[in-house]
Amino acid sequence: MVRAAGCGALLLLAGCRSQPAERIECELVPGADQPARILSAADRFEQDPGWRRDCLEKSLVNLDNGYSKTRLANYGQQQWGQLPVAAFKTRPVTPADLAKPVPTPDDRWTSIPSGTPAASLAGLRMRGEQMFTRFPAQVERSMLLVLRNQDGPARYGLWQTRDSVGGLVWVALPGGVYPALTCSSCHASVDRAGSLRLGLPNHRFDLGKAKDDSTNRRTLYSTWGPGRIDVAADGQDNPVVIADVRAVRFQKYLHRTANVKNSLPWLALRVETGLITAHYHAVRPAPRDAFALAYYLWTLGDGFDVDAPLRDPGRKWFEPRCGKCHAGPSHAGMPVAAEATDSPVARMPSAARGTGKLQTVSLRGVADRERLLYGGEAHGLSQLLDPNRNAGGHYVGRGLGDVERRALEEYLEKL
Repeated sequence: MVRAAGCGALLLLAGCRSQPAERIECELVPGADQPARILSAADRFEQDPGWRRDCLEKSLVNLDNGYSKTRLANYGQQQWGQLPVAAFKTRPVTPADLAKPVPTPDDRWTSIPSGTPAASLAGLRMRGEQMFTRFPAQVERSMLLVLRNQDGPARYGLWQTRDSVGGLVWVALPGGVYPALTCSSCHASVDRAGSLRLGLPNHRFDLGKAKDDSTNRRTLYSTWGPGRIDVAADGQDNPVVIADVRAVRFQKYLHRTANVKNSLPWLALRVETGLITAHYHAVRPAPRDAFALAYYLWTLGDGFDVDAPLRDPGRKWFEPRCGKCHAGPSHAGMPVAAEATDSPVARMPSAARGTGKLQTVSLRGVADRERLLYGGEAHGLSQLLDPNRNAGGHYVGRGLGDVERRALEEYLEKL
């Protein structure tokens, strides 16, 4: 289901432009003291398709892989720019829906995001949060199996709150009503106190098993395991650990293969084109809504104290062992050669996203993640630093004495 394009989208389809007074660069990495620049970037992202196309071209690292070729071939006013703006009628999946028939839409179902387009930073963030928690990012019929029983969500690792089952939403489509994943289905978790932590990956979610169980057969999906998904459409079995998007603002590059440079406009393009391809090139998000979601993801890093770890005494243990790659306040860094890791998943070339290199992941919030490394080979910091671990990946704990290992773990827990 789609709606007619609004005024801003009509300007896009007509190829018209509005030039903001302030020059906005694609490499915009805003700070807390730059609200005017962020809003100017949101305006230009909405109104200037030529600028978005230019930013897209500048963001891509390998122009020859499938990801880049698809976007370069389709990102224009005569291709994806002609797609209708998505306006799915949805409502959240709640615990009351478990073991019940698929609901029938009524006048309480709404389109997400709702309300007028955001004209302030607070409004932009609020609209982005709606996109994160309520917009159907991917229709997933396997979730019908999960919702068929009261214990289904726990069996497949979906989180639950009083108001939501794993961030799922019901979406009304021409062929019927189906469950859909939102961003929060994979990128949110409930902690031991029962509080929902948006942005923290759900490393218990076993989407691959749900996919196979729903068709009663075994495929490569079953090799993923909890907390891993394969999002690269390259015909290869290349699952990677679900990312911690609270740290996205600290990354120098996006994708595990460092395939996309990172800045707020570049992240917005990553969001926009990702939603288009997830919906099989049938609809697109409004550009301002894609930018709002990117800005919301950016703000998830606000809770980290970027300066305190640099002054922490434990940094003397971290710096000589990890600081070369995980550098500075971001605790991230430049890409490294794929051969630099022992993970067979990391070394597998991808026709869709391959660059020959790997993203140096930001360590912000690393202690909260249940699975670490490119393929999720380590379960938590203790296993990451275990000198006897032989599951593959990054063997940072080897060669450390007990005192050094404990000191390094204590420092990482503070990030």
